[in-house]
Amino acid sequence: MDKSIFDIMRIFKKRWKIILAFTLAISVGIFLMTIIFIKPQYEATTKMFIGKDTNLSEGYDSNDINLYQQLSKTYSELIESRNTIISAIELAGIDKSPEEVSKNLNVFSMEGTQIIKISYRSEDPEDTFNFINSISDEFIQRAAYLIPNVNIQVLENAIYPEKSVSPNIPLTIVISVFMGMIIGIGVSTLFEMIDSTYKGKDQLEEEFRIPVIGEIPKFREDKKS
Repeated sequence: MDKSIFDIMRIFKKRWKIILAFTLAISVGIFLMTIIFIKPQYEATTKMFIGKDTNLSEGYDSNDINLYQQLSKTYSELIESRNTIISAIELAGIDKSPEEVSKNLNVFSMEGTQIIKISYRSEDPEDTFNFINSISDEFIQRAAYLIPNVNIQVLENAIYPEKSVSPNIPLTIVISVFMGMIIGIGVSTLFEMIDSTYKGKDQLEEEFRIPVIGEIPKFREDKKS
């Protein structure tokens, strides 16, 4: 086994209390900070399909598919526009500015499809649910006005967010334990570097390049009763 492995094992054996203390302290500290200072975030998502008006007699061809895929990108910009967001805020009855909402609104034109995915996060599950439905309704109305003869359907309805999506407590615990161990090992290694005493005959032989011909065994005298 490599000598450095023995050194690491020796540090673990000698300084395990320091490593354990740092691991526990940092893990508990980060966990409490996460619980106290980071507010839960709730997310709701809906998907919209963009296609040809079903009232038109012509069928689909490759040009139509390409057209509506390109149109999906235009509609994504429409959803994220300030006017659409303001109208959706008023419709949902939430007390947030357009800038606050915009930061937590994500719109994806799913590549190679005619599907738009809309997701929104906030600290209130009811506001989240109401807003995602409001912006979907507002988008459908505005899109029908701007570009008629386009079929826009809700492909996947938003589900009321019962559970928060962040912070991720299990992941936070794993990361905090890992950080605590790394810091504990780092501190223990620093103590070893500061400690100038010799730890055994191998270290003496390596340092002075002479053989050690004998050792005084370490013993503890039993206390007399």
